Amino acid sequence: VIGIPEVDQSFWKWFALDVVLMCTAQIWYMRALSLSPLSQTQSILALTPLFLIITDPFFTGETISGQGMVGVSMISLGVYFSQHPGGSIQKGFLSWLIAPFVEMYKQPGVRVKFGVAIIYTITSSLDKLCVQASSPPFYIAMETLALTLVFGTTLLWYKFINKKEIVPLKREQTKQLLSSGALCMSTILFQFFALTLISTPYVIAVKRFSILLTSSWSFFVRKDNAF
Repeated sequence: VIGIPEVDQSFWKWFALDVVLMCTAQIWYMRALSLSPLSQTQSILALTPLFLIITDPFFTGETISGQGMVGVSMISLGVYFSQHPGGSIQKGFLSWLIAPFVEMYKQPGVRVKFGVAIIYTITSSLDKLCVQASSPPFYIAMETLALTLVFGTTLLWYKFINKKEIVPLKREQTKQLLSSGALCMSTILFQFFALTLISTPYVIAVKRFSILLTSSWSFFVRKDNAF
């Protein structure tokens, strides 16, 4: 049992910035899900390890090996092909080359998720800094409490001040929400412990393997045909 750790003074500034960015990311994340198929938008998050190669040295001072860069780049390269609409290269190499970017721009959910990927790039580095300045259990408890207060207050504001109707959850939906929350909490805890062991791009690259599982579940189970 670690208990309450000795918290470095730098923790609070990184923590405050992280909470602001995570609140924004969560709102955009849900917005993206409402605009485009899950199997199409989720793959955009695979760009975060690639972005981290550029940004993480400025935040944490960490760098990865040349082989690591190749591996992380290969993971992110999957986003390019997942967004490619296909077509013949004979119609024009340049048009074929930039087709995925044009396709991403056309999809509002993908555009929003791209913003989420950029925010996650920053918050991943902030997670590392916060964990180093405290401990994984302490940080996850503080972050969960802060996000709960922000979104809980927003919910109360919608109900009592803005007079918006809030549809109550059914019993089955409550079970699904609690199960999802428990799994999410476990995932974050493992991630924060991993940040104490290896570089941030490696942790996030492994984490983004879940995109394959999520997209497969969306395609085969939910019949979300976006490929």
